[in-house]
Amino acid sequence: MKIESRLISYTSTENNLEVSHHVLIQHVGNKRILISHPNLYLYVQTRQSENTSERYAGVISKFYRFLFTLPRFQSIDVAQYHMFASNEDIVQWQAQRQCDRVALRKKSPTTKTIENDADLLLGYFLWLNKSGYPSGVNVQLKTWKANFNDQRLLSYISQRTKLVIDRSTIRALDKEQEQKRYAGLITHDEIRTLLMHYDDPVYIAMFSLAIGTGMRPIDICEFPHLGNGQNIHIQPASIMDESEQVVDFVIESKGRKTRTVKIHIKDLIAVENLYTAEHYQSRAKLYEKRYGHPCPPSILFLTKRGKPVTAKMISDRTGDAKKKAIKSDKKFRAHITFYHTRHWWPTYYLIRLHGENILSDKAYVYNEAAEQAMIDQMGHGTREVTYKHYIDMARILMMARSGWMQDLIKLLEDPVVEFISAISTTDKKDKV
Repeated sequence: MKIESRLISYTSTENNLEVSHHVLIQHVGNKRILISHPNLYLYVQTRQSENTSERYAGVISKFYRFLFTLPRFQSIDVAQYHMFASNEDIVQWQAQRQCDRVALRKKSPTTKTIENDADLLLGYFLWLNKSGYPSGVNVQLKTWKANFNDQRLLSYISQRTKLVIDRSTIRALDKEQEQKRYAGLITHDEIRTLLMHYDDPVYIAMFSLAIGTGMRPIDICEFPHLGNGQNIHIQPASIMDESEQVVDFVIESKGRKTRTVKIHIKDLIAVENLYTAEHYQSRAKLYEKRYGHPCPPSILFLTKRGKPVTAKMISDRTGDAKKKAIKSDKKFRAHITFYHTRHWWPTYYLIRLHGENILSDKAYVYNEAAEQAMIDQMGHGTREVTYKHYIDMARILMMARSGWMQDLIKLLEDPVVEFISAISTTDKKDKV
């Protein structure tokens, strides 16, 4: 059975607003059938974020394709799968994914991913129950989660894979994958190598803004050429008030919540030098030619063809650049993504905040003001444990021989990543 996940945009009759989210479409011969209940769920729960919508749609699609392989679902229409799926089916789906991974000796999906996907799937059935739709899954019971430490389940996996395994085999696969994701910021050399392999300077400029602010890719895509409303003060750096060192950028983040991100003027200067001054006008003309109307001032970042850059484009182009980077430098870590820029800001912020005390126990004393600054800047409900996580990361960097300080010196000297120098020269108050 083929189920396609497709992103759609339309005006919602519920609120008369433009919405975007993924939908699941079943292919039956020459027919294309919308699978109603998952699509209602995706509309209600994921229309605030295209990335979230894509992930949720992918998980539900995988589970439905698994159900299709079970004998008792052969006579059931896909539109009714939610009614007949059970807790045991979710456990069996998790076990089958582990079987496939073990049999092929693959590193992914990891046990953690399998468990997280099952947890996400349970959210779908919880929504069905709360919305009054019948479902065979009892969300009140804990029998939906596979226990991969249970000997009976391990025996089942052994039987299905025709391999004698124990928990250590699965753990070994997980550990092998995790070894490629060791803690640490993207290094100076990795930044330089990655940036050299982007095929469009717009992504270098966006990487620059991400490093300096900790914003998500989807938020950076919303940064305007000329602001409006609460952001009316935002303009190209060259015509902004020179005395204004920190600029507020009000964004609508996940869950329709607004927050204010602090952007240092040097980060905006970097964006103008790397992209706006040389490339924006010509690309705005291509936008007008392509879409039949002038490029709105709310859009700044455009591709070589005049298309507005999306978070998916950032991910795809970073993936292409990473493949080239790995070929040119064997030390380049394969797990590096654009999203790693998110870790740079809070780590460096805490280093500047604590100074030499970062290596003492004083740094572990919970700092509510610092916590709130991280929440406001990064746009998520950071908790004390996250604060300590970044303290640990900062300490590792500071103690790792002299590599961290050498990176800072290189960042000031290397023209390829000159934009990052702004981070190391701003006053502490500028970044709070």
